[in-house]
Amino acid sequence: CSTGTLESQTAIEVGHIFYLGDKYSDALDLLVQHDGKWLPVQMGCYGIGVSRVLQAAAECSSSSRGLRWPVSIAPYLATLVPLNGNMEHATSVFATLSNICVDNVRVFADNVIVDDRSYLSPGFKLNDAQLLGIPITVVLGQKFKQSGHVEVQLRVPRLELGTCVAGVEVQGDGYEYKAFVHVDRLAEFLVGALEGQF
Repeated sequence: CSTGTLESQTAIEVGHIFYLGDKYSDALDLLVQHDGKWLPVQMGCYGIGVSRVLQAAAECSSSSRGLRWPVSIAPYLATLVPLNGNMEHATSVFATLSNICVDNVRVFADNVIVDDRSYLSPGFKLNDAQLLGIPITVVLGQKFKQSGHVEVQLRVPRLELGTCVAGVEVQGDGYEYKAFVHVDRLAEFLVGALEGQF
């Protein structure tokens, strides 16, 4: 161009397009008729690097506060973190999470991990959950023993929630949202909060 301004921008290469010309069509005697003449086919190819897609997602959705995997490629959708002797209740909350259905699909089945490392402090477990980038952390803390409420932490890229989801008060800053939800309403809350993510 003779006019305009060239700008430098940061980019991540996740795919390639290669012009192969007639290298392979000549070898294969692959011809096409054009304007009455037989010519070798001009070829090209493209590829997407799976590991590059993961790297790009990590790069685009992480910050100093940790990694936030998009729901579609997260290694797990949720981590269950029982604190203060609540390990005995983890099985029932795990079952509740595993049975959540969206469009008749159990989206959390085989997608929930339980942090059962009893030798670690609560802070260490919660920090690990954030650093691993699991989109949903369900904490069984003191409120669970008292009233059956779990703390739900949502760290999902591009998730925008109001101050109330499914009748539950939500607090957040756009990066992370938190809510205290009675375990009986956990499915309703998560389906409402994550609408359109699955």
